[in-house]
Amino acid sequence: MDHDNRYIADDRLAHIGSEATGGHERFSFPDADKFVHAVMFGMLTIGILADRQRQTGWKEIPVWMATLAVSVASGTGAGIEFLQEIMGLGRTFETADMIADAGGSMIAAQLFLMMQPRWTE
Repeated sequence: MDHDNRYIADDRLAHIGSEATGGHERFSFPDADKFVHAVMFGMLTIGILADRQRQTGWKEIPVWMATLAVSVASGTGAGIEFLQEIMGLGRTFETADMIADAGGSMIAAQLFLMMQPRWTE
């Protein structure tokens, strides 16, 4: 039987994951990967905004800067999706992933803007 290396690695990782959870299936729900995309790109946006705020002496971040951070994070997500398709490594382009990336980024930026008066000068 001829196996592609990536499938062998996937099988090994699934086995390791099964051992880590005591042999039980991991908890999941429909479209869980979209939720993960939203959380990851939300955290990327918060990281961008927090770093910029640190660089400016913890002054309040204006809306235009939050919009720029959302654009950078969303653009990164879109770029990753296009690269997955172009590279041909078994990953596929999904518009829904890009929407989840942008949505998570926008929600995180809005939360950051709402919460920043608690820690800014």
